[in-house]
Amino acid sequence: MKRPFLLLLVFVFAVAGCASDDEAGEGGEGRPGAPNASEEAPAASTDPASFTTTRGNTDVIRLISPRPGEIVRSPLTIRGEARGGWFFEGDFPITLTNWDGLILTEHYATARGEWMTPEYVPFEGVLEFDVPADIGEFSRRGSLILRKDNPSGLPEHDDAIEVTIYFR
Repeated sequence: MKRPFLLLLVFVFAVAGCASDDEAGEGGEGRPGAPNASEEAPAASTDPASFTTTRGNTDVIRLISPRPGEIVRSPLTIRGEARGGWFFEGDFPITLTNWDGLILTEHYATARGEWMTPEYVPFEGVLEFDVPADIGEFSRRGSLILRKDNPSGLPEHDDAIEVTIYFR
């Protein structure tokens, strides 16, 4: 009686293992599902993706490009739309870091329309950077951080989104 149960248990774990491999994707290198260095970066969609910010907001900023997990190179153009309150004087800070959180470059995204509105406003920013040294697959990972501009400096007005990207 124990043998059929054991075979069933082995079968269930085998099926579960195959499903988790499929869910992880087939990048082969780096994190599961990460694009290989030889693959081209996926074309950016014009459909903005909404993000949950560090403060839990889900309807204040949308990102068109780059997409999470996308392979990027310099110069990197960042496009999306944010509610007017995300800007100050028509700008907000953007930061690019390496896998270890070291800042590679910082600049500003600029509103492409009237920013003094509660509605979404298109934005664009460009970051130029040196690709981090390749010291292993983990070193290809980085983060793009878009921070709500907070001229008051008060922590209760801080907010941001962080998107994982990969360097070519």
